[in-house]
Amino acid sequence: MATKKKAIKKAAPKKAGRKTRPVVKKTIKKAAPKKKAVAQKAVTKKKTVKKSPSKKAPIKKQASAKKKTVSTNDIIITHIKKVMTNIINGHLEQLREGNLCVKPGYFDYDRFHLDRVDGSYQDSLYSLIHYIMYEDGLYKMILTPKEIIRLNQMVKDFPYSIYRSEDREELFDEIYYKSISFVAKTLKQKGIEFDEDLDEYL
Repeated sequence: MATKKKAIKKAAPKKAGRKTRPVVKKTIKKAAPKKKAVAQKAVTKKKTVKKSPSKKAPIKKQASAKKKTVSTNDIIITHIKKVMTNIINGHLEQLREGNLCVKPGYFDYDRFHLDRVDGSYQDSLYSLIHYIMYEDGLYKMILTPKEIIRLNQMVKDFPYSIYRSEDREELFDEIYYKSISFVAKTLKQKGIEFDEDLDEYL
C-alpha cells in the first residue's frame, strides 16, 4: 500500500506543467503586428488609386485645343467653297462657252456673273456669296439677333445690296476675298476665261 502513495506523489508535478500556458498568449501578441502591416499596404493602395485620375486631365486639354483650331470663318468659307464648286460643275458647259452668268437657285432674281467683282453689287459674285450666306443660315453664325433683324429688313428693302458690319469688317473681308479667290482659281484650273478684274484674286 505504501508504494501506491508514492506513485501519486510523483504524478503531482504534472499540474505544474499547466502554468506554461501564458507562453502561448505571448506568441499571440507577437502575431498581432502582422495585421498592422496588412492595413498599411491597403492604405498605400488607396493612395495610388486617388492619383490615377490626374492622367485624364491632359486628354481634355488636347481635345479643347483641337476644337479651337477651326474658326467660325473657316466653317463659313468651307461651305461657300462647296456651293461654288457645285455651281461651277453644274454650269461647266456654258462657262467654257464664255457665258459666266449662272442661275443656281439663290434669290428670286437668280442671276449672278461669276467674274463680276467690280462696280454695282447687282448680279455680281459678291451678291451670290451674300445670298449663299443668307439662305444657308451662315449669317446666324456671326451676327447677333438684332443684326439678323436688320439683315432681313435690308434684304427686303434693298435686295441688290450686301450686308456689311463695321464691327466685323475684317471678318467679312476675309470671307469675300477667300471665296472669290477660290472661284477665280477654280475657273482658271478648268480653262475658263473670265474678266480681268478677277485676276487680282488669283
